[in-house]
This record gives sequence, C-alpha cells and structure tokens, in this order.
Amino acid sequence: MTWGGILFLVVVGACVALLVISFLYGIARYVRFHLRRVDCPACGHRIPFVSYPGSAHQAELGGWTCSQCGAEIDEMGVDMTPLIDETRRLKDEKFVAGLRQEEGSPLEKVFRDSD
Repeated sequence: MTWGGILFLVVVGACVALLVISFLYGIARYVRFHLRRVDCPACGHRIPFVSYPGSAHQAELGGWTCSQCGAEIDEMGVDMTPLIDETRRLKDEKFVAGLRQEEGSPLEKVFRDSD
C-alpha cells in the first residue's frame, strides 16, 4: 500500500470517528441514564433507569417528568414544578405587558422605527 492510500484511510477513519462521537454525544445529551435511583417527591413513583427530557430546561440541566403525576424533577430528585411554573408565568406576563404598551407591540415598534 502506498503512502497516499494510508493517508486516505487515516483521513476517512478520522471522519468516521468524528461522526460516531457526535452521534453518541447527541444521544447522551437527550437520553439520561440514572444510576442513582430516586423517587418522585410528589407521588413516590420510582424514576426509570432511562429517561428523556420533557423540555429544553430538562435537556440543559437534566431532569425528568413524572409519568404518574406530571411533576418536573431535577436529577437529584427535587420537585422543580413550582419554580418552572413561576418562570413560565413571569415570561407570559412580560410578553403580555409588551403587547399592552401604548406604543404598540414590539414588532410594531420595529416597523415604526425603520420608517
């Protein structure tokens, strides 16, 4: 085999290795394996060994949504539902307050300012 053939195999092998690593990273990011088993603090249901995030917040920080009661739990078994509900409520209030302004919605401001 020539040096050109060996170099080609090395480059192709590196590309395949990068694709496999990125695929495995993608799986690891969205599939959680819980080695330390915890129970739902709201209903006592046992968390499954493998879980999938139910929201972007859970995908970023880890967590799980209880299949029995719907509580959002972090990886340590703490119920995060009140905190997440409060965050969603504040986002909704901020959005609605932006629409109620006398000057119009944020999109209307952009169009008016561009004129």
